[in-house]
Amino acid sequence: MMNCTRCQNAFDPTRSAVCPFCGAPVSAPQATAAPRRRVSLTGEEVIDEAPPAPPPPQPLPGQALPPRQPLPPQGGPPRAQAPVRPPVDTAPAMLDGERRFFRILWTVLGVLGVAALIGSFFLFNRYAEGQRKYEQESHLHLSTPKAAASEVIYSMRQDAMSRLFLVTQFSDDRQKDLLEAKAFTIGTHISEHLVPGSSDTLGSVFHSMTKIQYGEPQGKGDHQDVPVTATIKMDGKEQAIQGVVHLSNAEDGKWRLDCSKSNASDGESLSKVLLAILGVQPAQPDTPGLPNSSQYPSFPNTQR
Repeated sequence: MMNCTRCQNAFDPTRSAVCPFCGAPVSAPQATAAPRRRVSLTGEEVIDEAPPAPPPPQPLPGQALPPRQPLPPQGGPPRAQAPVRPPVDTAPAMLDGERRFFRILWTVLGVLGVAALIGSFFLFNRYAEGQRKYEQESHLHLSTPKAAASEVIYSMRQDAMSRLFLVTQFSDDRQKDLLEAKAFTIGTHISEHLVPGSSDTLGSVFHSMTKIQYGEPQGKGDHQDVPVTATIKMDGKEQAIQGVVHLSNAEDGKWRLDCSKSNASDGESLSKVLLAILGVQPAQPDTPGLPNSSQYPSFPNTQR
């Protein structure tokens, strides 16, 4: 066996004088005879050259050459491709118990998400309401008599005695600051005073006020009266009242509840001014708790 010098395929050169694959003539490897060494008669060493190699065998007469085969692609004959197997899902199948567990888990997560969304909505509304209330309580609007009257009633409805101190003008020269307001709150329990002719306190009656309406200020100079109508609940019954808020303009140009004839420690005088807002006269012999409402003038509705 020998390899063809052209296509490098192995074949038997004794059966054919040409390569059966590509048809190239066989060129058998030439045997190179080793040079012979001999000694001449003179004693010199003579090296005889090797005889030339015999010519390659030729095809016999009448012998047809096999058809030439195309050369195989470089790198050897093409290899047969292995069949492509479809992908196999090696993940283990989910059991019924596991499937039920994940279904319950996703349901619980969904309910928690909805609850968190609803809770965020209510939390935002509560924060907005608290912010609005803070803005209202931290700013006093005393530039006009009507605004000051609204601040007085709001302070009583919220049982905010410190705020009431800041919106009331007393006869003493106590500063309108937080320390004095705190001392007033501790020393004065005006909201616990009873309303004449009733078992209710001033705080509970003011807290029950609804449908509050303010009229146009009446008076001259630094003293103005703002008429008020509202609905209150006294002794378990709703009653419509008509009162008046007595206001005075202080040196700082702000209107406040007029209690300038008494000092901040005089709870009785402040109680009389607050009873006038409810349209109730102070307790006197043979004096009913609620006066005749015809003594108060009518005025247009302006809702707070």
